[in-house]
Order: sequence, then C-alpha cells, then structure tokens
Amino acid sequence: MISVVMATFNGGLYLREQLDSILNCNRFDELVDEIIISDDNSSDNTIEIVNDYVGKNIKIKLIKNEGKGVKSNFLNAIRYSSSKYIILSDQDDVWDKNKIEILFKEIQGSENDFELPSLVFSDSEVVDSSLNLMHQSFFKFNNLDVNSRLNFKSIIFKNVCQGCVIIFNREISAYLCSMDTNKYVMHDWVLMIIAMQKGRVTFVNDKLIKYRIHGGNAIGENKSSIFNKIKNISSKLKSYDEYIDSVFEQAMYLKSVDVIDNSLVFSFRDWLDAENSNLRKMVSILKFSKIRGCIEILNNG
Repeated sequence: MISVVMATFNGGLYLREQLDSILNCNRFDELVDEIIISDDNSSDNTIEIVNDYVGKNIKIKLIKNEGKGVKSNFLNAIRYSSSKYIILSDQDDVWDKNKIEILFKEIQGSENDFELPSLVFSDSEVVDSSLNLMHQSFFKFNNLDVNSRLNFKSIIFKNVCQGCVIIFNREISAYLCSMDTNKYVMHDWVLMIIAMQKGRVTFVNDKLIKYRIHGGNAIGENKSSIFNKIKNISSKLKSYDEYIDSVFEQAMYLKSVDVIDNSLVFSFRDWLDAENSNLRKMVSILKFSKIRGCIEILNNG
C-alpha cells in the first residue's frame, strides 16, 4: 500500500534515529510495503548504516543516485517505488508513531471513489539537534497561515508545506516522474501544485514528525559596517529577484507539460514582471549608495 521514500546524503549522524522511528510506527508491517533509500554518493558512513538495516529488514532497499542533487535523488527513489501511496522522508527527523496510519486514513478519505491526484500533509514540531523542542508548530514558527495559503494563486508563488510531512498517490507521481528536474524549483512544491490543480490537497492539523534543525542552520549575526549591511541587503534582494524569475520559469514549464494552463500562467506574469522591476531598482539604488559612501570615505581620508 505505502512506499516510504528517503533521499540520503552524508546523513549518518541522525539516520539510525530516523529509520528506527519509521520502523516503530503503528501498523508499519501492515501498511508499508517498502522503504526506498536513494543515496547521492555519500562519503560518510551513510551507506554502511543503510546496508546494516537492509540486512535486517527485507522491506528496505538501497539504490544509488551518483551525486546528482536533492531533486534528482528524491525523484530517483520515487521512480523505484511500487506502492499506490508514497510518503517522503528526510534523513534526520523523527516520526511520530501515529504518522503512517493518520496520513493513510486521510488520503484514503480524500480520494473517495475517484482516482484523482491526491496529497495530504501535516504540521510538525520544530526541534534542535538534540530533539529539544524549539516550537510546537512548524507553521507558527514560520508565521504561515496554512488555511489562507491553500489556494492555487498562493501555491504557485510559494510552497506552504514540507516534503517530509506529505503522502501522495500514484496519480501524482506519474506527473512528477515524467518531468525534468532542472525545470522546477523543488519536488515537494511541484507535488503541491499538481495536487492543487489536478486533484485534491488536504491538511491534517497534527504534528506528525519532529523536524530537526541542525546547529549549523542558525548563524549569529556579527557586527558589521553600514556598507557590509547594505551589501547583505543587496545580496538578499538579488536572491529574491532570482527566486521570482525561477517561479515564473517553473510555471511556464508546468504549462508546457499540461499541469497548468495559459490563463493561470499569464494571470500572474504581470505581477512577476512588476516585482522584478521594483527589486532591480532597489538593488541598483543600494549599489549606488554603497559606492558613493566608499568614495566619500576616500575623499575624506
């Protein structure tokens, strides 16, 4: 019934904890047919750990991806999966014991009698590297109002859910497996768009994993000059500028493969163009301000 799909890359530090939490889920033996682990050419002990579990459980299968990146790694695992339903897994979280049965029950209910593309996702707890609670809700932690974002116009601009808390059916994976990974931003975002446009998306307001934030993810801000601060702001604006471009390119690609239609693409193209124009103006102003400030320092020196 269910394939659990995991993408690994140098994940040895937390991998055993992740795999144990999956294997210890309620009704695992009954509901899960296989765990497909695709490894992206890890150089730590990830392969050794996976092979240890493969030797103990015939449901666990290891395949190679040869260093092609996270999108390709997940897609590789999805293509090897064989069950009607697929649950994605990160390599460093901890699943709630009820995760599998709750997601399974919800997606069966959302399908009804029709084989529509269906996706169900949940909330998660946010924890640190040692599993100490940082926030009870991933969405509140990131100031996201899920219910107001569950519409196509919102999803096309920005993804709302984590890939590690979703279950989807084979009807969605059929779309994804035919796509070029270089043409979309991230696999979990595309899964949401497909389900939103072609079928049904359901949100479960339960925290079904402990989403681990590694210590290296939080970097303290050092004191810096006004010019370095301007440089940092400029860099962030340019990154967002590139993000806006990638959103539109993704939408155009999804139109070309018949996931979304012309009216949906061109209804927001003007907004993207205006957003790009405004961001580029701000970047130019900040660049000029930084240069002018440096010239004044040189003149005064």
